[in-house]
Parts: sequence; structure tokens; C-alpha cells
Amino acid sequence: MTASRRVQRLIGLTLGVLLLSAPHAAAQLDTGAIVGAVRDSSGAFLPGVTVTVTHEATGVTQTTITNESGQYVFPSLRVGTYTVSAELSGFRRVVHKGVPLSVQDRREVAFMLEVGNLAEEINVSGRSELLQTQSADIGNVVDERQLRELPLLGRRYSELAFLTPGVVQAPAGLTSRGEDTFFNSNGNYATWNNYTLDGADNNSFSTNLQERSPQVVQPPVDALSEFKVQTRTYSAEFGKAAGAVINASVKGGTNEYRGSAFGFFRDEAFNANTWENNRSNVDKGKFDEQIFGFTLGGPIARNKLFFFGDYQATRTERALTQTATVPTARMRQGDLSELTGSMTAGNPFVPAGCIDAANKQVSPACFDPVAARMVNLYPLPNVPGSGFFNNNFLSNGILNSDIDQFDVRLDHTITGSDSIFGRYSFQNTDRLEPPVLEDPVASGDFSSDILIRGQNLALGYSRILGGTMFNEFRFGYNRVRSDVTHLAFGIDSATEFGIIGVPKDPRFYGGLPNTFIGRVQRIGGPFFRPQFQTSQVFQFSDNLTWTKGTHSFKFGGEYRRDRVRYIDLRSLNGEINFSDGRYTNFGFADFLLGLASNQRLTLFHEPNLYMNGFQIYAQDSWRLTNDVTLNYGL
Repeated sequence: MTASRRVQRLIGLTLGVLLLSAPHAAAQLDTGAIVGAVRDSSGAFLPGVTVTVTHEATGVTQTTITNESGQYVFPSLRVGTYTVSAELSGFRRVVHKGVPLSVQDRREVAFMLEVGNLAEEINVSGRSELLQTQSADIGNVVDERQLRELPLLGRRYSELAFLTPGVVQAPAGLTSRGEDTFFNSNGNYATWNNYTLDGADNNSFSTNLQERSPQVVQPPVDALSEFKVQTRTYSAEFGKAAGAVINASVKGGTNEYRGSAFGFFRDEAFNANTWENNRSNVDKGKFDEQIFGFTLGGPIARNKLFFFGDYQATRTERALTQTATVPTARMRQGDLSELTGSMTAGNPFVPAGCIDAANKQVSPACFDPVAARMVNLYPLPNVPGSGFFNNNFLSNGILNSDIDQFDVRLDHTITGSDSIFGRYSFQNTDRLEPPVLEDPVASGDFSSDILIRGQNLALGYSRILGGTMFNEFRFGYNRVRSDVTHLAFGIDSATEFGIIGVPKDPRFYGGLPNTFIGRVQRIGGPFFRPQFQTSQVFQFSDNLTWTKGTHSFKFGGEYRRDRVRYIDLRSLNGEINFSDGRYTNFGFADFLLGLASNQRLTLFHEPNLYMNGFQIYAQDSWRLTNDVTLNYGL
């Protein structure tokens, strides 16, 4: 996340004119609102009506009174199914049951009271309208049933964002950075999206998506009640990002003990062999994946205090088919006649008698002693064919990935006006990637030993202030650590092979300098390894909703501190280049002679960056007439 991204939408203006029948409250990050008006049989608005909402799964209730315009609003309700009732002395009590409420939903429930005995009750039921008439935002809610039943590769909930119109997969250059879902929204880049979890910031503040995901933690699909993707015209409180807003909500406990256990398994027996393996007469590689876990939730004190927890483990062992171009046995002896092109002689840096340009030969007596050792790190070609050709070597090393994650949530209704909640999420990934050249010192690519550890904490306190005001305070904290080391980290290969001048600093030392050689696979450790990053975000926010007459105002502010410490430097262990054939016109011949075209070494330094941010907003939903509502904010 860059500074420009953080301020790009600091001030957003949302203006929508909707055909509505009642005003609505502004959206909360991970909650919804139920709004409406109460009239009598003549159509006149009724003030002073007692309206009660009851969360059907927990029995938690809230009560409010309609204002002088007959309007009521419950601005911050936990997602789920509700019973909504209205009663006034001299009128029959009316009850609406089975009212669904989703993340950032603004559900209208209108009442018409008939004259009669209060003891008499009218029950209203019916299918909820699919058209959302209480909000101008554009997006899609993925509910618990879809999360549970739709097939997901890797069980990543964010894959279901593609059900939203305008959402497409991000370009390959970005999606290749990790296994999480990267998507663009309405032409906006994937890195401009804003992820929240239970109202807390869930965006990494790292410098280069080193943790392989834009999210700090990614809860299992079984742990989520639902999530919503908003792509356009969201309210002013979301003025932080230019892309989509993705709000996910972890399940909470109910008045019944409920749990689940699950397991998913994949095996190479169900997979076909790869084209590369078939061409090289190599057997199908291993592919074992197991995903298993459980959820459990219920009451600690009925109608008051609830808990929910989940755990998921993912174990993957997968053969990774990779190809490389390696020198043949003849090339290792200095015979480069298998290479196309002409060898040149006469460069003053090439000792006399070391090059037979006409026959493309390098005298073994002239081999650089370091190169003579390093060349033996290359495996021999194993792809059928004669002579030297590209991609003449195939490896099927095993990629190991172990992921452990859990979430714990508590919800407590202190009184009818006060409630608190807390949720902590943890995710740990250990990933070991096989090198294309099979030897960890030879490496040949960016294969790494990776540790990623994400943590996210959300705390909230909400209070109803009289019948017209509602205040909610949130604290959010996230931390993600990502350690990415080359496979030879800590191995003193430079001394073993006779390379001098590489600092032996235990913070980064190990392996061989990254060595580029013309026409063959590079050798040595990756030039951008090791990488260490720890990013943290501290977030304090407060939101006040005030219903006055036909206005529903909302004001809010946020203070946040983003911090990142990182080591992300190129060539800490050195870099040597033999790629352009500067001395003999053959890069491999230059390598055998030890004549590099350039070298690089970066001095160590560790930045410690932080940024403090203050953001405020104000918005209003104003009912101009019975049929028109104006939404605006800054």
C-alpha cells in the first residue's frame, strides 16, 4: 500500500438520488441497518411507536421509538435474520419475521398499524425483495450458503468476488506473486482494493506483496457469515481506496451450540501427467493436498454472551514441473561447438592460446578455478534430444506448503444499549519451494524458504444514545511478518568455491552470488534474497449516527499508524554477469575464463518506515419527499 493510495480517496464525495419510501442510516463496515416508517391505516406517519428488532439466532434485542416524522432506524446490527415488531397503545401489534440482513445492507421494513387492542397481533411474512432500494452502492453479497456450497480451489473465499459484475482477474504479472486471489474492479488495479474484516483494516502495509496476498489474514470459508464486494458509489466513509471495498464478517455464536468438521483431499491419482513429463518420459509427480478443520460456536450466557471459534489446516505436497537450459557434457570441457554463432578471439583480456575461435574451443588449462567448480553444480541434460538446445533439463521437485489458521470471536450484550465484541485471527504459512536445478546452492531461480505469519485483531464498543443517536468505537490492529530466504541461507558456499569479497553478515549471508551466464540457466542464489518484512497497522475509529427529522446524519473519524520494517535489497550476496559475451561473443566461454562483464554488491541497510494518518467524513441521507431521498457525503 503506497502513500498515494492511502490519500487518493481521503476525501470522497458520494451523491445519489434514489426513489425511496423511507430514509436510511449510513452503512457500517461489517454490520447492516434496518430502517423504515410507521403509518396508520390512513397513511399518516405515527410518532412515538415502539419498534423492536430481535436477532433470531441469539435472542438479542434492540428497541427504539419513531421520531416526529414516524421514522425509525437501527444503524448497526449484526448480520443475520431478524424479527421486527411495532406497537403503540390503541393499535394492533405488527410483527415482521424472517427479515434477512447482510453486510452493509440497509433493509427497509415498513409498518401500517390498524386500530385495535394491543394484545392483538398481526404477523407479516414474505420473501425479501431482491432489489436493494435503500442504497446506491453497486456490489454483491456472498452469503453463508454460497460460501459453503460453491466449489472453491484452495477454499479461498475471495475467489467468489468474481461473481460481482466488473470484477476480473488481475494481469499475470501481479497474480504470479502469490496464490491468493488478485482481481481488478471496474478497471482499478488489484492493489487499490480495500479489505476489511469485522470492520478492521485487513490490508498489508508491506512494500511489495511479499506475503503473497493483499490480505493480512484470509479466514476459512466455514468461518465467515458472509462478505460483500462494493465496486462503485459506496458511501463517504469508504474514501480510502479507489478500487473495490471487500467487507468480510466472521461468524458469531448463537443461543444454540453449533459446530462442523470438514475435510477435503486431493491426490495425484486423479490428475493427468504434464506435457513436459510425457515428452521426457518422466512419471507423474506427487500431488497430495489435505484441508481439514472445524468450527464451534454457542452461548456462554444465553441472550447475552456468545463465542465462536474455528481452525483450519492445509497440507500440500506437490511436484513442481520446471524446465531449464543447462550446459552439456562437452560444454563443461570447453567444447562449445554445439552452440550457434561465431566465437571471437583477440580481446586483450583473453590470454593468448586460451581460445580456438574457429573450432569454438576453450582450453581447460585456462579455466578460472571458481568457474571450474561452479560448472559442476549444473545437472546434466535429461530431456531426450541431441546436442545443445533450450529447456534440455526437467525437474520435478516437491513444493511443500503448510498453513495453520484460526479465529476466535466473543460478542457480549451488556445492556439493551451497550454491546462489545472482540475477534482475533491468526494465520501461519510455511512454504518450501524446490530449486529448478535441484541443488539448493545451484538454485537457478527464485526458489525460497518462506515463513508468513499474519495476525488481525478487532475490538468494538457500541452504545445507543437515547432514541436518535448511536455511537460505535472500533480498534483494529494487524501485523504480518514475511521471511523469505534463499535455500542456501547460512551456508558458506562463497568460501568453499573460492569467491572473495562477499560480506559474511549472518543477517543475509549464504550461498553463491547470483550468476547470469549467456544461453544457460543462471546459477547461485536469487538476487533479491533474503527478504524480511514486518508491517503493522494500528487503527482507532469512531462513528456517530444521528437521526433528526427526515435526516440521518453520520460523522466519523479515524487515526491510524502504519509501520513497516524491511530488508528488500538486491545483491546483498553479490551478483556476477556473464550474459553478453563481451570477451568471446559466448557468455559461457566468458564464464569459463572468469571474465565477467559486470558485478554488483549492495551494502546492507534496514529502513524503518511509518506514517500517521487522520481521516474524517460526514454524510447524510435526507428524505426530501415521500418518494425521493438524497444521499451525499464528504
